[in-house]
This record gives sequence, C-alpha cells and structure tokens, in this order.
Amino acid sequence: KKGEPQKVTAALITSGDNILLVKRGREPHYNQWSFPSGVGAFDETHNPIEAVRSEVKHDINCIYDPTFFLSEYEKDSNSFVMFFHGTIMGVPNVTNPIVGEAKWFPMQEALQLDLAFNHKEVLKKYLEEKTKIYSLSGLGK
Repeated sequence: KKGEPQKVTAALITSGDNILLVKRGREPHYNQWSFPSGVGAFDETHNPIEAVRSEVKHDINCIYDPTFFLSEYEKDSNSFVMFFHGTIMGVPNVTNPIVGEAKWFPMQEALQLDLAFNHKEVLKKYLEEKTKIYSLSGLGK
C-alpha cells in the first residue's frame, strides 16, 4: 500500500565489547557498514522477532537470539524500523550477494565509522543504555 511505512528490522549483534557490522552491497548507502537489516522477511511473517532472525540467517547464516531494543520512524525512506540486540550462534558467513562482508568491530571503533542510515545514533543509544544498566555509578551523571 502506498503511503504506509515499510517495516524494517535491524540487528545489533554483539559479543563482549564488539559489534558485528555488514558492508552493504546495494543502494542506498552502497559500500557503507550497517547493522544486518532488511524488509524482505515480512513477506514470510508478521512477527518482528521471526523477521529479524530470518534477516540474520539470510545475511550471515547464523542463528540470532534477539531482544527488542527500540523502534524509530525514518521519514526519508518512510520506514518503521525495529532494532533488536542480541548474540549469535555460529560464525558469520556471508551467503547473500547483497551483503559485501561481515566483520566484528570494537564498539568504539564502530562509532568512528560512517555507518549507513541512522545506525550510528542507534549504536550510541545502545551504549548509553548498556552503561546505565551495568554501571552502578551511572546515577551520578
């Protein structure tokens, strides 16, 4: 339906202080690093958790254990994006031609990259939330 936002899922995949990013093999943001994300899985399911698991499986051939993080409306692309965070089982292996490569980055290094879409802002929010949760001294800010 025209005018209705497209639903997108995006996966923050972490391991310790590292995050897994994929290099986009198509426009928009061709050749930029981003979270594994996509719209395709909603053709198969209405469940966002199943959709994001399917995207991760499709992009890097791993099993993803997602927890909902946040959702945002992106006006430019008329997209409703649901971000999840979690860990994977398996070693990332790019099997999807629209994904250039997958690579682990230390979080702080990932923040220096020119990430696609609004993924840098989302990563900053994620790190702020994580700091609040894990830091008992976080109240003193």
